[in-house]
Amino acid sequence: MRRAPRRATDRLNAGSRRPPRRARRMRRAAESAGAAGRAPKSTVMPKRLKTIRGITMNAPARRRRGLQPPAPPLRLTPQVASDPLTDEDVLWHIAEHAPELRMWLIANTAATPELLEYVSQVGGPGVARGFEVLFASLEG
Repeated sequence: MRRAPRRATDRLNAGSRRPPRRARRMRRAAESAGAAGRAPKSTVMPKRLKTIRGITMNAPARRRRGLQPPAPPLRLTPQVASDPLTDEDVLWHIAEHAPELRMWLIANTAATPELLEYVSQVGGPGVARGFEVLFASLEG
């Protein structure tokens, strides 16, 4: 006695010996992948699932590749101007563009003689007093 088909696709294919179209496609994909030694073709997976998997699987890789937000701009303060660990390019920028911080460059132990000479030539608020204090500390 013949068993009754359970699904609509089973009813359609009940008389035929060929498996359903999706099963044939999956079998072909698996066979071609096995022959080439690679993963099955993506025709088996629905498009929507591929998109969702692509987003979720590739998101961490995108973050590692350098899509980080830029660093916040450096705020020029007296502490930055007098810190010996501040980069020389930043000190020169302060000397050229921030006259109110030039007196703090004089207190920086990492300031080069060229930088101090530039500051003394261009002047600024408190620069003369800063050099007086510097020279007094060197004499005593």
